[in-house]
Amino acid sequence: MDNKPNIKKTFADNLKGYRKAKKLTQVQLAELLGLKRCSIGAYEEERAIPSIETIYLISRKLKVTMENLLVRHVIWRERD
Repeated sequence: MDNKPNIKKTFADNLKGYRKAKKLTQVQLAELLGLKRCSIGAYEEERAIPSIETIYLISRKLKVTMENLLVRHVIWRERD
């Protein structure tokens, strides 16, 4: 039995959760990051995983840690 974490799913769920908690659309987040909306969609639908540089940029724009984007069981809420 393989117990490896599914990083793609975890990242996808957390990205979508934090984005919605910040009340951002995929288009708005893409614009903040200088990416295309389809990239955000691909990340949230587990079709792609961004580079470490992009994960860093996402974490800065959403005001969360990279660890929070990549670990399970995160409580998504607006942060001051």
